[in-house]
Amino acid sequence: MTDYGGAFRTFKHGALHGFITGIFFALPIIGINGLFERKSWKYIFIHAGFWTVTLTVVGAILCGWA
Repeated sequence: MTDYGGAFRTFKHGALHGFITGIFFALPIIGINGLFERKSWKYIFIHAGFWTVTLTVVGAILCGWA
């Protein structure tokens, strides 16, 4: 933080990291659980999409707060 300070503390940067977290963290977890429960792909993508949007919004709010 001493080198960059608040250079990358923007709303867009937080949204990007929230989106990446949703795709690479939430989607595999929900997908694996959905496959074990024999749910449809539609079910998996709806719930993964919900969590991706949620994590995107939370990341944007937290990073843009400063």
